[in-house]
Order: sequence, then C-alpha cells, then structure tokens
Amino acid sequence: MNPFNVNDKTKDMVITNIQFVLNSFLSGSYSTVIFTWVLHLDSIVELIRSAIRYDHNFFHFTLVCDEKILQERINSDNERTTDICLALDRLQKSRLVNSEIIDTSKYSPFSIANFLKTKIIS
Repeated sequence: MNPFNVNDKTKDMVITNIQFVLNSFLSGSYSTVIFTWVLHLDSIVELIRSAIRYDHNFFHFTLVCDEKILQERINSDNERTTDICLALDRLQKSRLVNSEIIDTSKYSPFSIANFLKTKIIS
C-alpha cells in the first residue's frame, strides 16, 4: 500500500495514527499538547476527537488567511510542491469548520503563536 495514494484505506490509516499519537501524548505527563493539521472538515475533527481519551481542556483553532496571501506564502517557499488549487479549496472549507477562526493574513508566525499561547493559558 502506498501511503501517498489517497483512498479510504489510507485515510483510515492516517486517522488511526493521529488518534494513537494524541492518546499517547495525553496519557503521558504532558500538560499541553498542540496538534496541527489541515482539518478542513468537521467530520475529520469528530473522527479524531471521538477516539481521544482526555480530561484536558480542548481548544480548536482554524488558522486562515486571504487567498492571495496563501498563494504568496506557498510560492515563497521553494521547498513546497503544494497544489495551489487544492490549498485554496481547503482554505474555503476550513472557513466553515466549527472552531475559532483566526485570520493570519496580517500577522507573523511569531505573533500568531503568542496569540494562541495567550488563548490557551488564560
């Protein structure tokens, strides 16, 4: 099985791996676990959350930006081979996810990290 072929089997494998890793961290001695991923559908979030065993606070943030900014960010990173059409599609779907939406268009990664830290710690 090639994990880079997206099909139902590989999608299930990814979700199962995410659930395992998160449960492993949450059952350890960590007071905070930050999980980042492009979760562009509520159904994916629920699949992951449904198998997570936790008695911790749960924060769900969706980081979005302007379409033009996203294209500029992708194009400025020579290491990425991201399909811009796919990224733009995921951006639109991400805006509909039931979470706290944070527009990062005008902010640096450092500023966003500090903002999230403040939200989580307060």
